[in-house]
Amino acid sequence: MLSKIWAKSNLVPGVKTSAIPGFINFTLTTNTGGAFSFGQNNFWMVTTAASVLSLAIFMWWLKREFKGPALINTERAAIGFLLGGALGNLIDRFSYGRVTDFLDFAFMNFPIFNVADICIDIGIGLLYIALWQNHKKEKAQNE
Repeated sequence: MLSKIWAKSNLVPGVKTSAIPGFINFTLTTNTGGAFSFGQNNFWMVTTAASVLSLAIFMWWLKREFKGPALINTERAAIGFLLGGALGNLIDRFSYGRVTDFLDFAFMNFPIFNVADICIDIGIGLLYIALWQNHKKEKAQNE
């Protein structure tokens, strides 16, 4: 949320500002849709889907933490990144009806995104790593 507050306070909508030349620009924009503008201008569909998915991740975490097999630290970090990013974007959706985006790759044509999106991507990557770690552990136990 702090990065979005900074972006809204310091950037002009639609104007590219070089942050790291040749790598990343700051370009303030908003998005009413989900990832890659999916569901653009359909606030309730996107917000409901994001809310349900966030709640499902939270419930999965509670179940695993207190009743299921013990979570490994990689899974805990993944859940933290996923929920942190999702909640950051949900706060924007509920507060403004849209998500604030401002990070823009200078070297390729890619949708403008924000720090919460990066957190969600890191969380997904960590979940894949945790799946691999758990598979490796189970395989070693079965040998």
